[in-house]
Amino acid sequence: VFINLVNMVAVAMNRAWVPQFTRAYEDETQKPFVARSITYFLLAVGGISVVLILLSPPLITGFFEARYAEAATIAPILAAGGLFQGIYYIYVAGLFYFKKNMLIPIITIISGTVNVGLNLLWIPEFGLAGAAWATVIGYTILAIGVRWGCRRHTHLPFEHGRLIRLVIVLVLLAGPGHMLTGELDLWMEIAAKAGLILCGPLALLAVGFWQADEIA
Repeated sequence: VFINLVNMVAVAMNRAWVPQFTRAYEDETQKPFVARSITYFLLAVGGISVVLILLSPPLITGFFEARYAEAATIAPILAAGGLFQGIYYIYVAGLFYFKKNMLIPIITIISGTVNVGLNLLWIPEFGLAGAAWATVIGYTILAIGVRWGCRRHTHLPFEHGRLIRLVIVLVLLAGPGHMLTGELDLWMEIAAKAGLILCGPLALLAVGFWQADEIA
């Protein structure tokens, strides 16, 4: 469910973004627009991933039956995996643009094979957590694979400085926030983590992520 929530945001962004990407990519003057749109794409997918990493454990613990308790451990892992699925959508747009679709099923098969193999290896020892990590690694390989395929034909424009700042803020929110899991009363934990999430835009402002026109 939780990885699907991240994917739902990524799919929605992708459907809105790909037509704009296709229209703008052939025009050199539109490269800054493409780069900024990629930043917004990753901001949305990364943001929902962090929200679910932080809030899924207390929400599962507080609102679902005890038999679902183990899901509170694996949900943050799967939410992190959804971020790599979002990265996949960015690079796969480049493959579609250059009509190199044949690489996609090959990369998908490799990723799926690794996923299945790791499931067989890890589930007997680690249970559902092993399956969750296998899924994350599968999506990571998928993202790396389409990046490799895309970069054979083009280098997508990225706002590297802004993306580094975004990653720093996401890590600073997700890491300490996740450490609060199980350390407070349920509602205190939810409130503390919600407070951290609400600090996200201010943290982005503090590290210089937002540009002047966006602030205006």
